[in-house]
Amino acid sequence: MPACNTPPDILAFPPTPHVCARCAKCCVVVPGDEDMLFPLFEEEVARLEAAAHELIPGVSPVAPAPNSPAFLAAMLRLFPDDALRVRELIPEAGRHMQLAVTGTGACVFLGDHGCRLPRDVRPAHCLLFPFWFHRNRLRVLEADCLAIREAGAIWKLLQTLDLKEADLREAFGRLRRIWGLPPMI
Repeated sequence: MPACNTPPDILAFPPTPHVCARCAKCCVVVPGDEDMLFPLFEEEVARLEAAAHELIPGVSPVAPAPNSPAFLAAMLRLFPDDALRVRELIPEAGRHMQLAVTGTGACVFLGDHGCRLPRDVRPAHCLLFPFWFHRNRLRVLEADCLAIREAGAIWKLLQTLDLKEADLREAFGRLRRIWGLPPMI
């Protein structure tokens, strides 16, 4: 695989946990919600295109999607303190790039044993899921996620996914940098 310009902190993420490979619901979009996938920006698109050349030749790893009012509202809920910048990045009449999906709604990188992308190539939002930061505090997203259901507590979820809060902070910081948002305080 070609070398990528990924900060070393992202490389610290462990391989896909078994629980994620058993579920992978976060890697499959429900019909009708195709335009609700997280947006990708140039840095991530370039890494994904390089990886796709090796992993899924002839398949585009990204696709354009409309910035629907529902999509903008979802992004504003995730970044409530950065509404002005989010509105600049996601104008209502515009489009954004997102991970491409198959006819069944599965991410083009989803394989039989989970994500085929090395962790250092995955988009920041994929590295973060099912976690998020709000006002510098680690939170678990409300999601239909087997790991969340099996863990029951945030510390157990971190343990199950073999993640450390510091690595998640680094990934979230990277996402904020890609979006042009100020660093977390």
